[in-house]
Amino acid sequence: LASRLAQLFEQYLIYRPEMVLEWDNRRVKPEEVWQAALWREISSGFREHHPAALWRSFREQLALGSAKFPGLPERIHLFGLPALAPFYLDVFTTVATRCEVNLFLLQPSQEYWGDITSKRDEDRLLRKQSASTSDSEETPDAFALHLETGNRLLASLGYLGRDFLKLVLDSADWESEETFIEPGEDTLLHCVQSDILHLREQSPSLAADLNSAGASVSSDDSIQVHCCHSPLRELEVLHDQMLDWFQRDPQLAPRDIIVMTPDIDAYAPFVQAVFGAPEFPAQRIPFSIADRGARSESHIIETFLQLLALPDTRLGAATVLAPLETESVRRRFKLTETDLETIRDWVRATNIRWGMDAAHRRSLGLPEFAANSWQAGLDRLLLGHSLAAHSGLLFDGILPFDDLEGSAADVAGRLAEFVERLFKLVRSLEQPRPAAEWAGVLAGVLDEFFLQEDSAERELQTIRSELAALRHHATDADCEVKLPLSAVLEQLRPTLEASLSQSGFLTGGVTFCGLKPMRSVPFKIVCVIGLDDTAFPRPAPQSSFDLMARRPRLGDRSAREDDRYLFLEILLSARERLHLSYVGLSARDNREAPPSVLVSELLDYLEQGFGLNRKQLTTRHRLQAFSPEYFNGRGAKLFSFSEASAEASRHATMEDASSRIVSAPFLVRPLGEPEPEFRHLSLDDLIRFFANPARAFLQRRMKLFLPDDPEEIEEREEFHLDKLGENQLKKQLLESRLDDHDSASVRETLRAEGALPVGTAGDLAFRATDASVAEFWKLLAPQLPSPALAPLDVALTVGGFEITGRIHPFSAQGPLVFRCAKLKANDLLRAWLYHLAANATQPGHITTLVTEDELCRFRPPENARHLLEELLHHYWAGLQSPLKFFPKSALAFVKQAQPGTKAKTVPAIVKARAEWDGNEQRGIPGEKDDAANTLCFHEPDPLDAEFERLARVIFTPVLEHQLPDSP
Repeated sequence: LASRLAQLFEQYLIYRPEMVLEWDNRRVKPEEVWQAALWREISSGFREHHPAALWRSFREQLALGSAKFPGLPERIHLFGLPALAPFYLDVFTTVATRCEVNLFLLQPSQEYWGDITSKRDEDRLLRKQSASTSDSEETPDAFALHLETGNRLLASLGYLGRDFLKLVLDSADWESEETFIEPGEDTLLHCVQSDILHLREQSPSLAADLNSAGASVSSDDSIQVHCCHSPLRELEVLHDQMLDWFQRDPQLAPRDIIVMTPDIDAYAPFVQAVFGAPEFPAQRIPFSIADRGARSESHIIETFLQLLALPDTRLGAATVLAPLETESVRRRFKLTETDLETIRDWVRATNIRWGMDAAHRRSLGLPEFAANSWQAGLDRLLLGHSLAAHSGLLFDGILPFDDLEGSAADVAGRLAEFVERLFKLVRSLEQPRPAAEWAGVLAGVLDEFFLQEDSAERELQTIRSELAALRHHATDADCEVKLPLSAVLEQLRPTLEASLSQSGFLTGGVTFCGLKPMRSVPFKIVCVIGLDDTAFPRPAPQSSFDLMARRPRLGDRSAREDDRYLFLEILLSARERLHLSYVGLSARDNREAPPSVLVSELLDYLEQGFGLNRKQLTTRHRLQAFSPEYFNGRGAKLFSFSEASAEASRHATMEDASSRIVSAPFLVRPLGEPEPEFRHLSLDDLIRFFANPARAFLQRRMKLFLPDDPEEIEEREEFHLDKLGENQLKKQLLESRLDDHDSASVRETLRAEGALPVGTAGDLAFRATDASVAEFWKLLAPQLPSPALAPLDVALTVGGFEITGRIHPFSAQGPLVFRCAKLKANDLLRAWLYHLAANATQPGHITTLVTEDELCRFRPPENARHLLEELLHHYWAGLQSPLKFFPKSALAFVKQAQPGTKAKTVPAIVKARAEWDGNEQRGIPGEKDDAANTLCFHEPDPLDAEFERLARVIFTPVLEHQLPDSP
């Protein structure tokens, strides 16, 4: 609020100095008393030195003929100003009594147009006049009120320039010299410019006369409007249009084209994508991008502001690591991108979430606990390097981090240095200081966190210059008041977020820039993209206490009127062609959206004045660049120079569906047989293969290891255990029972890891999980022999394969397989493979499988070696091409296909497909979502006859050998 008030007062000082003087004289209205009182309090120390008072004093001094002003120049030139606040205009007209002042104005019309009225103003004045007219009086019309329209396009768009012209002519007796150039009437664009120049309305009859004379205004393309589905399509269309212009006009050069947009930062990535990577070198169009904000152009400025914003954050894990994404900061601490990925893995593994330490959390008014803080995580990392293998033992309540060896220790040390400096900075930034002292402190941030190198010098110098200006202003103002960092940032942010320079403007190529005043210099071709309904004119929110907006006067600035006048200047600046485009079609359902109201006004003018159809003037583009309509030659407005899109279009329009190119299979033909060493495998290798055959094929034969989805760094401590955390806790609690350890030691270890929710929530989650494990233990404990039996070593030669492994633990009857969770398909497969290996080694074993919801046994098979050999043949085939075996889907299929299964109305393949597809609404992933399956099986439906055959061959013996459940 304070910042907004300061902006409003600044507006008053510049645009309404008389209002400030009225406040000083206590002439205020009741609803404005608080603003007047606030102003008097603010200005009490410099009542005679604010701009309004200085302006009054300066004008009085100039009025005295004897006063001398040696600082005044001989002459003053003002160029290209679309408007000037009355305050400044009054200053220059007063100065004109002592020196020569030349005002160069870009005027759209050679006629006097200061009294023309737009349609909206005319309707407003007529309504106002009608409201004040009595019933006996005749309601006046526009003629009676002497309302002139002139050119309705100029009247609508030229509000700002019209008022400025009035102010200029009323301010002084100027000596005027006019220089206008006739645009001609050979094209539609020139006809519109000529209408505005001569302050006339065009008509269809006049357009017909021009057409008969050869002007062809109804068929030329000097004014183009393009409606697209996205910003990317806008740039693709513009690129094709430019290639067409260069082909048609060999004299046209890239420097003759300017492209403007209301939001250059939003469109810059699409410009780089389309113009920066053409299909062929011959299609490369030189270009430059100007007016991008410093924070968009410079990672260093953005990172600098991120560092200064840290005191207002909780110091979350991702927030603290964010500065290291900037190369200059990484190099300052001698870290690489690979090191940064390692650091992120450590942060996840040590469960660092937010906060320096317990004391920092207390300072934020939160409970004082150290778990999941940076201090707790760094203690684990550094202790893990200091101590040898510790096997989960605590040292002074800290659990050392295991995976820290060799050169990783150097990375951990540099991470600790970075975090220590960062937290020292945060504590320093929390202390109020005088503005001049702040400049020195912030300059030190550059030395502490950024490597001083040539590639970063431009951005670093920009920051240093702004800090030097801050120190200079504070010194000049003799300001020794201690200010918080937030007050300093209010001064720094706007300047740092401004453009770094104008280096991207007029560099010899096509210039992409923002829509700004004084950008409207003449170009052969002017293009404006992004003219959406809500984007231009740009919205200008107003505060309820803005007195200028409540009672506007002549000369008051309006962002919306500024944009309207800017559009008029753009229309007049185009010498040969005007290209306008907007996103007017939905990429989802092709629903139409209107263009900017200014584009609509231009189209209305062309429709009413020249008899042109709006649809004729607007080109509706297709969603995809490879649409056949761009290449069939049936329409002159839809075309493309892209050979890749043309190739895609040809395939899309093939009449014979069988001749279309479908997505190629992952393998055209199977690979050759693997090397002989693949015939030597462990029992666990075989279990991993059947758990996911596609992944095993990619990893073992293709040496392709698909990365997991990148896991975001979490910045909130856990308040409940997720499914993965709950399963891990169950596993640890079950292992503690098997080793006869107390569950309390598990809780202490998990708390040291930061894997449990903090406080009571963690205690409740632990108790609930421990109770669940206790229930499972009641099922498992009777199966465990006492004393424990020796493991069974497996060393088999089956069908040319050698299998080794160890089966443990054992029950009194045979192998014992268990997992404290619901039964899964992979549990059955693991138990079945152990069962076959044990019986192939020593016949007669009964394997027991225990899960939370099942206790099943497998009877000894009569042909264990044969069944195992059959599985090994599938393993061998799966190493030559991906095997269409998906455990969850296959089990669902075989169970539903078994004789005697209930609900036979549901086909078995439907059950299988439900497991394959998953349930997106319930957040249950399907087997098709596995990265390996997605890569290897992207045909429409891999659940074909081969899938059904493998499902039956592998799972039918498993189900047939199950014994009835024991009590």
